[in-house]
Amino acid sequence: MAKYKVEVEHPELRRYRLISGEDDYFVRKKAQALKALWDGQWAKRVEREKKLSEKKSNGEIAAERTAQAVAAIDDIFSILEKALGRNPFDWESLREDQPFDKPFPETPVLRELPPEPDIMDPQFKPAVGLMDKLLPGQKEKLQNKSDMAFDQARQQWLSVKRGNEVLEEDYYNAGVQWEEDKKVYLKSQADNNSAREQRLKDFLSRKDQTIVDYFEMVLYSGRNADYFPHQFKTEYNSSPKLLIVAYDLPEFKSLPILKEVRVNPYTGQFEEIFFNEEMQTQHYSFMAYQTALKTIHELFQSDLTNLLDTVVFNGMVEKAGDAAEEGSVCILSLQVSRSEFLTLNFNQDAKTCFRQLKGVISPGLSLATPVTLLKAMGRALTKWGGMEDMLLTDLRGAIGLELMFTDKESDERNL
Repeated sequence: MAKYKVEVEHPELRRYRLISGEDDYFVRKKAQALKALWDGQWAKRVEREKKLSEKKSNGEIAAERTAQAVAAIDDIFSILEKALGRNPFDWESLREDQPFDKPFPETPVLRELPPEPDIMDPQFKPAVGLMDKLLPGQKEKLQNKSDMAFDQARQQWLSVKRGNEVLEEDYYNAGVQWEEDKKVYLKSQADNNSAREQRLKDFLSRKDQTIVDYFEMVLYSGRNADYFPHQFKTEYNSSPKLLIVAYDLPEFKSLPILKEVRVNPYTGQFEEIFFNEEMQTQHYSFMAYQTALKTIHELFQSDLTNLLDTVVFNGMVEKAGDAAEEGSVCILSLQVSRSEFLTLNFNQDAKTCFRQLKGVISPGLSLATPVTLLKAMGRALTKWGGMEDMLLTDLRGAIGLELMFTDKESDERNL
């Protein structure tokens, strides 16, 4: 059971994830990265809604929805291109050097405090005339009225004085709290940077768990559209420097399918035009091709100490159906060496790149038809290109397909 756990929740996106692991530092960092990703996705969604709300006519709304639909499809076809243009993730990105940005409490605006009322002031002395002295009780009535005026003035003065004192006391306490918050923030920042330095030492000394945590941070820091689960499992083998990634892909039905929005000239109602199933399948396959290449690129790009010779990407998806069919299946598998990947010509489309690397993809993507994994997780690898005979038997029995894997000498893969 994992020692450390952090819950990550985004109510607006209705997302929840429990991040767990053996290292508290990386658990917290992964949770922060996931929260930042979800916040970014929500901000984009809010911006899209804002643009729509600013449109006045149905024609403008239809045009904006069409533009957003086109952008969503463009995003699918630019997954790899955008990743190739980003800087690599590295240990420096984990350093915390942001200044304490909580503003110091504002100085309160005090009410003007008049001089303290004095009972001896003429305004509080009754003006007693001759007739007042002659009338029974009149002098006392005037005196009481003056006393009441003094008491009222006194209470008003005390109210202003006490109000100012409260404001000043609150300001003082807020300042003390600000100083305490800053102190806690800077200590936490120093502790985290110290922890980062220790994890970096572990990383450079080739500790497998820290290596796994680092490359998972690479994946957690990747950017994906909001229909991606952004969930994965990894396994690292230091000999022969192999990282296996079981990466959850979006379900077929979760990708955008809207092509265009029009306004019916007769009814004024919106008409939504959707991509047909053939085009949806094409979009999904290109998403899968690019996600595999993007992920492998991010891993090799961030491997600045030559810890990876080979990466295996297994694209997983939840398959719906009866109880016997439900579960996570692999619909795409790609194994590639660093030398292969670095010499790849990315000016060609992702599908061509994928085929050149002899990757395997399901012939039935919309049905989540499984393919045989080029490398599976959970069993020790006995040599560079092979797996235990038991694993081969398990896979053939579970998937019902023949597994052909990398030959040590020729590095050829076939199905």
